[in-house]
Amino acid sequence: MWRPQHIWLVLATLASAPAAAEAQGRGFLFEDPRYTLSLYGGFARASAGSDVFDFSIDELTLERSDFSSFAFGADMGFRLAPQMDLVLGIARSASSTKSEFRDWVDSEDQPIEQVTRFRRVPLSASLRYHFTPRGRTIGAFAWVPSTFVPWVGLGAGMMSYKLEQVGDFVDFETFEVFPEHFTSEGWAPMLQGSLGGGWSLSPRLLLNGELRYVYATDALEGDFSGFDRVDLSGLSTSVGLALRF
Repeated sequence: MWRPQHIWLVLATLASAPAAAEAQGRGFLFEDPRYTLSLYGGFARASAGSDVFDFSIDELTLERSDFSSFAFGADMGFRLAPQMDLVLGIARSASSTKSEFRDWVDSEDQPIEQVTRFRRVPLSASLRYHFTPRGRTIGAFAWVPSTFVPWVGLGAGMMSYKLEQVGDFVDFETFEVFPEHFTSEGWAPMLQGSLGGGWSLSPRLLLNGELRYVYATDALEGDFSGFDRVDLSGLSTSVGLALRF
């Protein structure tokens, strides 16, 4: 099974492959890199601003922050111009929180418990503009990377999501407690903007940091169809490593 810690193993493997070529260049590359593969991890804060979240927070021992979670992802950048890239990306964040009804207990005076899960997987295509040149060419064969390059990005895409609650619930008409599995999932169009920067650790390896905001909503279906559109937006912070080649 793929786990977030596998990101660092993959990066180490990728970074070691061009080591011999870098040694020949002694701090520079023989040509301007055309592609960048980035792997990162961070925290995805969910806005969770719609009424389905408000209802869960009011009735269950949940907080808005419970819908946020750690996240990991990957970006692939293709150079379009000296300071412009096309970036294709995928990320994943998923929270799972145990809760109980705030104001209700069962017939044996025990808490009425359930688990709430919220998963988001955005797929995006963005244009990323670098504010300063990523490096400079010396002579006919040497390319020397800049130490730090900030960027801004704008893009769009689609987000896969799933909201589910599993456990025991209260029928507010009969006051009976019943087991249930509520779920709603789908795909929603999204917009995103990002602000970040990359620090050169070597001619091929970068340390990246980024803030990324995603805006998305969708009409809930399935067991949550009675609620308004679900808020899938949020702000994420991340740090990772990138390999240029």
